[in-house]
Amino acid sequence: MCGIQIVVQAEELEELINYYQNRGYFEELIQLLEAALGHERAHIGMFTELAILYSKYKPQKMREHLELFWSRVRKPKVTNIFKQKLILIVIYSCRYFVHVNKLIFGLNLFFSMINMKNTTMLY
Repeated sequence: MCGIQIVVQAEELEELINYYQNRGYFEELIQLLEAALGHERAHIGMFTELAILYSKYKPQKMREHLELFWSRVRKPKVTNIFKQKLILIVIYSCRYFVHVNKLIFGLNLFFSMINMKNTTMLY
């Protein structure tokens, strides 16, 4: 793929992601980033943006990605995305008590996944 040569340029990554997302090519963008992760010039931005894309479009793959590449993502940016999603979940879940239990389980799962002992750091 010729797009790999663009993705490995850190300064071009955000513009490329916006280009693909604005046109609805989410699957192609994810495939491009997945293919580029093995490139010798893969950088932290690629791993971070792929985690964000997984959180939006393929949440079932996000956990595996973070378990494999947690040391190669920008943790503040990824945790900020989680905080935004959790706020939305709380807003929509507070109407239903049963969903609050699921939210608490999800929070525990999230904190155990990132393996942090001091969870207040993320707030």
